[in-house]
Amino acid sequence: EVLSDPNTIALFPTKTSTTVKDKIRMTKESTTESGNRNPQVLTVLVPDGTWKQANALLKVCLIRQPELRCVRLDDDHIQEHVSPLIEAVHPGFGGGRLCTFEACMMFLNEYLGSCSHAHSHPLLETGSTARLLSPMVKALKKERRIPKLPYNIEVSVDVSSDGLEKYAEKLQQVAKSVSYPTGMVFCCICEVTVSTSLRMREHIQGKRHCLAVANLCQTYAPEKLARINTKNACEIFHDYSSLPMGLSRVATEPPDVALGIMSSGT
Repeated sequence: EVLSDPNTIALFPTKTSTTVKDKIRMTKESTTESGNRNPQVLTVLVPDGTWKQANALLKVCLIRQPELRCVRLDDDHIQEHVSPLIEAVHPGFGGGRLCTFEACMMFLNEYLGSCSHAHSHPLLETGSTARLLSPMVKALKKERRIPKLPYNIEVSVDVSSDGLEKYAEKLQQVAKSVSYPTGMVFCCICEVTVSTSLRMREHIQGKRHCLAVANLCQTYAPEKLARINTKNACEIFHDYSSLPMGLSRVATEPPDVALGIMSSGT
């Protein structure tokens, strides 16, 4: 019923989507032509999840209702935006990206900004989105504090560095047999958040993570790295990966823990 309602739209960029501004203009023109002065109730569907998940949700909606219209946000507004929440999760990747909440806020800003009677609305105040997100960002940063260790976790690795690659290869071999907290989706070594706990094992065994571990060892215990073999590779991986990740104060979520347990078969 909601999908078939002509006043239902989906907030998602597609090849045929219109801008919010154009949608409002078309609605006004339609209202004028019909002579109906009563304000229309607009239902906005916002697919939530990762980009792939949101795209899959939209496809299901379009299968059920091919006539569902989509609107997109202004490209310039998106490019100018820096997401404090995404910055907290993926440092350096917040520019030009939005979380679902920010997308909803930007839609409301664009919608209300195009309405002549809503220029004084509180949501149009500069910085309103960042202010509303502030408690969540602070909580996330507090939760993801780096554990207290006898060294600082500083990752500045050039993945093309030949000097570290040979050590990373050894570490990748031992990484296949190491364990990590069940349900963990945040790596405090690389400051990377993966989509599910299943991806964490791939990350830990991957080149990027092992280069970061090698970089830490080179900084704080170069003598160990210089004589790396299978035995001390396990020690290096423990000291500069397993130990800090095990002490990390990042809380694991029940669904991630359950997924991790199910995948391990325990």
